[in-house]
Amino acid sequence: MAIKATGVFMYHKLFLLRHAKSDWSSRCHDQLRPLNDRGRRDANTVGNWFREQDIYPDKLISSPAERCIQTCHYLLNGMQSKNIKPDIDERLYLANSDTIEQIVVEQPESRKAILLIAHNPGLDDFLLANITTPLSLTDKGKLMTTATLAVISFSSAWSQFKETDLNLDALVRTKDLTSRT
Repeated sequence: MAIKATGVFMYHKLFLLRHAKSDWSSRCHDQLRPLNDRGRRDANTVGNWFREQDIYPDKLISSPAERCIQTCHYLLNGMQSKNIKPDIDERLYLANSDTIEQIVVEQPESRKAILLIAHNPGLDDFLLANITTPLSLTDKGKLMTTATLAVISFSSAWSQFKETDLNLDALVRTKDLTSRT
């Protein structure tokens, strides 16, 4: 996907992905919990969505939790992209909205599109704090269910993203993607 230029500003894309469904039957420390079968399928489905849209982030940054790392793996498999190498950022493990914001403002301007893979409630809180348009909740009142992708665009520098309007371009839920096939 080409990043569109308007005037002197370049659009930035911020993709926020909640990790896919994890395996709660696995009796291990929270950070070591893997994905379940549905989680692996859903992460691959989101990767397919990226490929179908011809969107490839410049950088993928993940929480160190096993379920996030596995989400990266299956997402990249669906994207069929060998060029994206994920970074692990310890701060994303159960990060709150302020921590997510700090990671966003640290991004170099050479990156035009970044993807963060993290957890709730931090992702929900980040969206609720920064998106002014009404957000679509599920029937159960949830925003970022597992493997949900928020696509955000804005026209300021990463370091100044709070000083511009953030546009929620899409809220992609795997339930919606799999129901159309």
